[in-house]
Parts: sequence; structure tokens; C-alpha cells
Amino acid sequence: MSNLFCDQVSRSYPKRPLLEACLVALLLILAAFPDVLFNGASLRLTDQVTGAVMGLQKKSVYPIPMGTDWWGGYNDSGGATYQSDPMIQFMAHTLRNGESPYWNPYSAAGALGPEALVDQKFSALTVVSALFGGSSLSFNIAIMIALYFGVFFIYRTVREVFGLSSIAAASAATFYLLNGYITANLGSNVTQSYLYIPVCLYTALVLIDRLSVLTWSMAVLAFALFFSCTFMPTTITGLLAIGLIVVGCLIASIQTGKYSIKQGFFVLAVLATSVLASGLLLAPLYFPFLENLKSLGTLDDYSKRIFWGLRFPNALASFYTPSYLFESYNAMEPAAAFWDDAGSITGNSVFHSGVVAIALASCAFSARLKHFKWLVSLCALGGLFIVVRLFDPVWIHWLFSYLPIVGNIGSQYWWPVIMLAMVVLVGFGVNNLQQRDFYLLPYIVFMAILVASLVYLFNLFGLHAPALEYKTNSLYFIVATVVLMSVVVLTLKYVPRTAKCSGAVFLVVLITLFVELLGWGKMSRFERSDVFDKMPVAIQFVKDNIGHYRTLNFGQGGLDPELGSAYQIQEVSTMNQGNLPAFNDFFYSTFNLANTQRIGYDARFAPRGSFPTFMLIQDKPNANSINWEAVDVLGVKYVLLPVAYSAYKEELKRVGFVEAYESLRTVVMENTKVLPRAFSVRMAERPDNNSAKLPPGFRNTLVPAVIETYRNSKVVLSGDVTEESLVFLSDNWHSNWSALLNGKKAPIIKVENTFRGVIVPPGHYTITMEYQPKSLSWALGCSLLIVLLLISLGLYSKRTDELLRERLAAFH
Repeated sequence: MSNLFCDQVSRSYPKRPLLEACLVALLLILAAFPDVLFNGASLRLTDQVTGAVMGLQKKSVYPIPMGTDWWGGYNDSGGATYQSDPMIQFMAHTLRNGESPYWNPYSAAGALGPEALVDQKFSALTVVSALFGGSSLSFNIAIMIALYFGVFFIYRTVREVFGLSSIAAASAATFYLLNGYITANLGSNVTQSYLYIPVCLYTALVLIDRLSVLTWSMAVLAFALFFSCTFMPTTITGLLAIGLIVVGCLIASIQTGKYSIKQGFFVLAVLATSVLASGLLLAPLYFPFLENLKSLGTLDDYSKRIFWGLRFPNALASFYTPSYLFESYNAMEPAAAFWDDAGSITGNSVFHSGVVAIALASCAFSARLKHFKWLVSLCALGGLFIVVRLFDPVWIHWLFSYLPIVGNIGSQYWWPVIMLAMVVLVGFGVNNLQQRDFYLLPYIVFMAILVASLVYLFNLFGLHAPALEYKTNSLYFIVATVVLMSVVVLTLKYVPRTAKCSGAVFLVVLITLFVELLGWGKMSRFERSDVFDKMPVAIQFVKDNIGHYRTLNFGQGGLDPELGSAYQIQEVSTMNQGNLPAFNDFFYSTFNLANTQRIGYDARFAPRGSFPTFMLIQDKPNANSINWEAVDVLGVKYVLLPVAYSAYKEELKRVGFVEAYESLRTVVMENTKVLPRAFSVRMAERPDNNSAKLPPGFRNTLVPAVIETYRNSKVVLSGDVTEESLVFLSDNWHSNWSALLNGKKAPIIKVENTFRGVIVPPGHYTITMEYQPKSLSWALGCSLLIVLLLISLGLYSKRTDELLRERLAAFH
């Protein structure tokens, strides 16, 4: 492709850009992940948790400086462990058995499928990994390929589109790969969309440079990859980051005379159509989501979220490094972790950029390369604006309070905007240093901020145990990097005749950037364990004996949250967002836990907790109230307890449970009074408004129904009744479930406001229940139309390209 700024940097334009990008991406991936590529380490967070619990071997190749254990460098491993990793196994099972992914019967008495969003059921990474069995190896291969192409397209963007030097492109690619945002969330559902931003950015800029059917189609497919990631906060902020850079480049193309202002708007409109087409291509994902916005309460959930800002100036030093007077992420000390009024330090998450990267980015402004001014300025201002947003001053809090959804995105999810802006600034900073064309004042300001923030924190927090030696060495390293960058910057600014050694200088800078980011990433990883194929013995016992019944898991001693979806074991609780509000009401009325045992409890904003789960339950039966008759109705056959929970073990025996199995970690208690999952009961009167209650004393007269088929989206029940009866199934009701009674349509009514029931006449009955989103047919049609459009445009590309050129020329 042609270079947008070829008149400015033609001497830097690569002769073999594709080969150069392939080699640089390969070298960076090999250098950053030798443990994964050659030593059997895993990027899957479930493997890290399993490795820690089981005492498996760490597979680090480099000596990783750490003040804590493996988890210290991570920000939030729960999103993968309890959401996206189990959903890969769910999708692997679904694809292998030809079932529908739109209903998950294994979570919370039945939950929605991809509409859950956060578990990323339809993401490219999930689907590819699931297609190859969902093993740890398939996951690692899929994520390594995504990382490789992320680096590949960042390098091509900086080298080809911006026309910067190879060392500048390599520096930008290094920062993209190893900045704190990605290393602290690597393998989590949070950063999946980040992996596809580079290909979207590259194809969008190629489209701007050269309008054609090919470039438009490339952009459609690239953004489809991006939008397959449904963790909405980072998908939204990632799209904003792409838009920031695209607008900067488009303004540059107008300044160079490539386009007029009208033509620029036309090109932007064409790009917008490619983004829209990518969304329509994924209509089977997004139409059901839009359809279920109300039933899931997604908008209401997001609108109630509270933005927790960072502490000023406490958090400033964390932008440079996660390790100094205290550590960041999961390694943070209690006094530095909380954001109440008791002397906390940082508040929420601050993902580091590194001293070297900030120093390089501060040199991004140039006096001579005027066509880059808007691009660099937008990246700098956009990144700084989001940084200010994270501290949440009054004026910006007021501004964002009027923005729906976006205004409630948490501070930990805004980092794609900052990091992508930094990628561009690092590239331009290195290029400007090579050309000895940069302003010194920004560098002085940013290094002064680091020094001042460290002095402030030392006076506030002090230098003390734990990990005192580690913290001291971290401070020495910070000082060394500041000194190194100061020598480089000042020498290039004021010492003439440094051209002969400039290559070696920038190689040292690049290596220092790599070492700093790799070291602060603290990527100490365990071996691949394939825990989903080698389930614990207690879980294997449950799976072999549970049939269609359900489990209830206490604490983390057995079936950890959402692992039921991975093992195809139905569970009552959930750590996902596909669960239905009506079931939540039933759950919280059945299980009234003490506030300290509710995950995410907040008296003002989440009085019931974040999720219906027993993850934090303590061995204190007297502190909680459980309706055991409702547990019977739910079809809970087994309760899994940590072996140390002796008080609950006795409580369960008191209410009719017996010990069925015990392993080193888990006690399995069996419910001797569990009700059948499906049964018929006589009704005193026909229910009104498609809603019913189980009649008093129904346990004494119920007749079990036969579950002939039980699949994700299809259930077949059969039985015999002597009079008109209600056939009850303890699965969640949703309007997208339909029923055939003896081959004829029949309504499904709500029972106990959340379960399913069908009224049947006397005699033999066969009930077939099936689930399908109402919008799925339209969605598949839209997706097919986009595919046909892409094919048709390809067949008539010459004529279409001519029309595009004619239309573009008309706006001159």
C-alpha cells in the first residue's frame, strides 16, 4: 500500500514490509513467551489456579523478580476461571454434540447463552479453541496466534502506514505486547478484544488510504473478529481507541492534500459501513442479545454500576511501575488496596506503562513532521483525558454522569484507549529521537511527576516489609531506567556527532524497554494441566451418579463456580451474567446468606451481592437461613463441601442428607429427600395469567415424569395422569421456550415465578420443549446477506471500485 505520509518519511519506507513484520513478530513472541512455546507453560488462567492448588511445576524460563507468588502480576483471574474458560468447555461440548449454544442448562437452573456477554461464548478465541477440543494446548495455540498477529499488524501499521523506522515499529510492537494492561489480564476475558485491535486498526487505515472492495471487505472481516468479543466495556473502549487513531490519520491525509474535507467525511462514512456490516455479519450473536436486554436486565445492571476513581496523587507512580514502595494488582498490600477513607493508596487498578515507554512517548512531538501533528496530538490528548477521567475530578464526573453505559464503565476497562495511544506515541517518540527532532520539556515534566509521586508516597506510606529487599531493588531499577533514558535523551538533544553510535543506543533502549516490561509483568506460569479432562475424583463421582439432578457447591472445595458448565453437571449457583432475574429472586429467597458471605456485597448498590453464589460461604450454619424444601424442588441431589466444613456437614445430616463420598478436598453430601426434576401434580383450579404455584402438600401426590431427552435447547418429558394436571420441570422459564403437547402447541406457564410447567389432560402425555431466540431466523438471514454481499462485491470488484472512485471524486 502507499504511505499516507510518503512525502515526509519516504526514506524510512520498508522495501519488504511483510517479511519484516513477520520476522519482528516472530522474534518478539519467541523472546516474550519461551516458557509457553518450548517449556510446556500455559497462558490459561485455570491452569494457573490448578497448578497452585495441586502444587504443579512452574515453567518459567527467565528469572522473574517477584515479591509474591504467581498471582501477584495478575489483576483479575476470576473472569477467566469462572466465566470464559468454562465456556470454552461448554462450547466444545455443544459443538461436538451438535447442540444449541443459546441455552445453558448447567448454570443457575438454566441460563441464556451468548447473551451473557462476559463469558465470550462466540468469541474467535473461544470458538477456535472449542473446535479443537477445548484443551489447554488448543487454548494456548489460539492465543499465541492471536498475539502473533497483534504484534504483526502493530508493526505494519507503524512501519508502513506511518512510515516510521524499523526500531520505532519494533518499540511500538514491544509496548503493545508487554504493557501492564495485557500482562495483568493475559488469558482473561477482559483482554480478548485487545488482541484484534491491531488488525482492525491496520485494515481501517488501509481503507482510508485506498478505497476498494478488497480493503472494505478486509475491514468487515477484521471488525467481525473484534466484535466477536462480547466483553462490552473493553469492546467499547477498544473501539474508541481505534477511532481516535483513525481520525488522526484521516486529518493527516486531508492536510497532505490527499483528500478534501468532504472526501474525508465520505471515506469515514465508507469505513462506518464496514463496521456496521461486521456487526450484521455477527447478527446471530447480537440480535438475540438485543432481544433479551429487558429480560436479562443488562441495561439496568450497567446503569447502576458505580465508577470508582483513582486516588490523586497516590496512583501516579503506578503508571510507571507496579513495584516500588508497594506492589500493584493482586500483590497489593492491604493498606494500599482499599479505597475507603482509611489511608488507602491507589484505589482501583492502574496498569503500568513503564518508565522507558513513558519517556519515549514524551518525545512524540516533532517540529518538522507537521503532518503527524494531529495524530500525535489526538493520541496524547485522548490518553491524558482518560487518565484524568480515571481520577474522576468533579467536572469530569459531572460530564460522564450524562453518558449512558459509557459513563459507568469501570476505571479498569478504560485502558485500551490509553495503551493504544501509547503504542502510537512510543513509535513516534523513538522515530523523533532517531531524527534528533523532539521537545525536551514533556520528558522533564513526566520524569518530574514520577519523582514527585515517589517522594509523596514515601512520606505517606514509607518503605517497609513485606518484601522489603524486593521493593528496594525495584526502586534501584526505577532510578537506573530514569538515568539511562535521561542520558539518551539529553545526549541526542545536545551532543552532536552521535550518528555513528545511534544504532547501538536505540538497540539498548529497545532491549531495556523489553526487559522492563517483561520483568514488571511477573509472568510466572504453571504447566498445562488440562484439568477439564482430568477432573477431581469427587467431581467424577458426582458426574457419574447425578443423572439429571443438580449440585449445590459450598465455598471452593469442590465444583468451583461455573465448572458445572465445563463438566456438564447442572448446578444451582452461577458466577455468570446469563442468569435470569426471576431465578435470582427465587435464589435469594431460598438462600439468605449473611452479608459477609455474599460476593460483591455493598449495602447501597448490591445488597444481595454480585452473583447468586456460595463462593464465600463460611462454615457457620447459624449465620445463614436456607429453605431446604425449596432446595428439594430445585432438584439438588448433591451438596459439595470443603472437608473442613464440619459444622455444615452436621447441619446437612440433620435435614436429611447422608455422606456419599469424601476425597482429600471435598465431601459429597447426598439429599435423600430430593424431588424428581420433572413430575405431575393435580391442580385444584386451572391457573390464570400463565402463572401457577405448586399446591400445598404436592409432595405427597406428585407423580414422577420421565425425562426422555435432555439437551441444551430441547427437553422431552412423558408420563400418565388420571386427571388434568400440571407437569412441572425445575428449569427456568423464558418466553423463547415453546412446547408441543402430544404434537400440538401448548403454552408453557411460569411455576413459582421462575420454573416451567405445562397443563396436560388425563391420559398419556408427551411434552417436547424447545428453545430458540425469536430473532435467530432474522439474524441468520442478515448474516447470510452480508456473506452474499461480500461474494458479490468480490465478483464485481472492478466495477464497484470504479464507482467508489467516481463517487469520491465527486466530493472534491
